[in-house]
Amino acid sequence: MKPEKLRLVVSDIDNTLVVKHHALTKKAKEVIRKLRKRHIVFGLASGRSLAEVRRLLHRWGLEDVDMLICMNGSTLWDNLTKEEETYYELKKEWIREIIEKMSVFSCNPVIYRNDCIYCKEMDEVVKQSATSAEMEAMEVMDMKVFYQEENAKIMFRVNEEGAVTTKKSHNA
Repeated sequence: MKPEKLRLVVSDIDNTLVVKHHALTKKAKEVIRKLRKRHIVFGLASGRSLAEVRRLLHRWGLEDVDMLICMNGSTLWDNLTKEEETYYELKKEWIREIIEKMSVFSCNPVIYRNDCIYCKEMDEVVKQSATSAEMEAMEVMDMKVFYQEENAKIMFRVNEEGAVTTKKSHNA
């Protein structure tokens, strides 16, 4: 594509725009500034929540990004119109079914909701995620909390040792 036809640049954050959990470099800020000066729309894409990405942008002094695509594409923030759109959220019954099917593995279900991380077990991986995301983490005692409302994604955290093990079936 010829540079004069370029109208939009969208970049992932982790390990693309920045090394994971590090600040945006001066060089990256300069490239973004040059794009915007040429009236090229600049956006970020991330699996992170919209609130978390906004905190990163504030920390980097980069609040005027044109668009944010968050939660693996299910949340769109249009900074030009100041509108947020949500797409393709998992229905409550799907979340329940996914958690039930994954329960045979040694894994910890995790969801983001209302700027909080909900998890089945408060392990070191969840604590580290909450710290880096600047979010509160809450251990869920009643699994119904996971599927009280639709959600954009559910993650399953595993320790290296538990990545390939499964829990024994009651019928085995």
